[in-house]
Amino acid sequence: DPYVTARTLSTPFTLFAIAAYMSGSTRRALAWLLAAGLIHPQMAFFGAVLVGSLAVERWRGKSPAVGVAAFAGLPFVFSFRPSTGAAREALLSRTYFFVSNWQWYEWAGVVAPLGLLWWLARARPKGTTPAFRALAGTLAPFGLLFTATGIALATSARLENYTRLQPMRSFHLIYLVFFPLLGGLAGEYVLGRKPARWIILFAPLAAGMWFLAWSAFPASPHVEWPGLVTSNPWAEAFRWIRGNTPKEAVFAMDPGYLLLPGEDTHGFRAVAERSVLADRVKDSGAVSLFPQLAGEWKAEVDAQTGWDQFQRADFERLAARYPVTWILTRRPAPLGLDCPYVNRELAVCRIGPAIRAATDRERLPRARLVW
Repeated sequence: DPYVTARTLSTPFTLFAIAAYMSGSTRRALAWLLAAGLIHPQMAFFGAVLVGSLAVERWRGKSPAVGVAAFAGLPFVFSFRPSTGAAREALLSRTYFFVSNWQWYEWAGVVAPLGLLWWLARARPKGTTPAFRALAGTLAPFGLLFTATGIALATSARLENYTRLQPMRSFHLIYLVFFPLLGGLAGEYVLGRKPARWIILFAPLAAGMWFLAWSAFPASPHVEWPGLVTSNPWAEAFRWIRGNTPKEAVFAMDPGYLLLPGEDTHGFRAVAERSVLADRVKDSGAVSLFPQLAGEWKAEVDAQTGWDQFQRADFERLAARYPVTWILTRRPAPLGLDCPYVNRELAVCRIGPAIRAATDRERLPRARLVW
């Protein structure tokens, strides 16, 4: 991941679990899986299935049995009744949950590694260890099991609730093990002790990765070193909010702000450390997993829809419905708002009680005239 997520810790913990098991320490493997599960239960589940498959790998053709057993209780987890309303809207917004939406190059990313792993397990390249062959031989059926599960879940609307389990995320773990195996082979048989070969291979890879990261987040530093203060206007506004607004403040903003040009997926809550009404992008992911949140999520997103056209009266309406006291909006800010912070793109403005007080003051002279 190009930014910090729960997988930032669960990923190495899962790899430590696999390494511990392959080294003969089942207890350490279980401890690492437990640590991963406390951080990211879903990714720890895939790690547990892989370790369980490795445990039965010596019985040919039995590896998928662990995965099948792991899914045995799933019919009791979710309803076979399709989602409806806001819950279904949130679920369908995660298009990658449904393999029927995948493009050919995404399927190439499924078929190619599984085919290579299957070949490596049977070709047994010279110099590879039993652990290498065990991992390659187990990862292929492991991937096939979850691919078949993903395809099955995409065949019927009755099963769409189960797409929340995201079986194709198992390939995150497959790649994590596959590339070190592939890299070991490349180092052993192709690169050797020839520095020029290493440069020829890794310089284009590094350049390509840099270009992809830069194109995805062009308005932010490539590496956010400790102490580095980014000039991204969204991050600047979030930092000002963190240092200059009450901790109990509640914000409202464009519900699609994470997709706006230059925002670069900086999360408001994580940087500003303030509460904000639901957004349409990231919060829909939480709703897709926990549909009981759907009603409130939909109501808050709808209340902020049309944000670019909001005027003072719209903010008054929002503050009357929710405990919103501040907004973050694009410049120029609507007339009549008190905006103590403005940068080249954004403005942070008070609403809620401040607006109501100002409105009362404006109405007071007219009230006296009537009297």
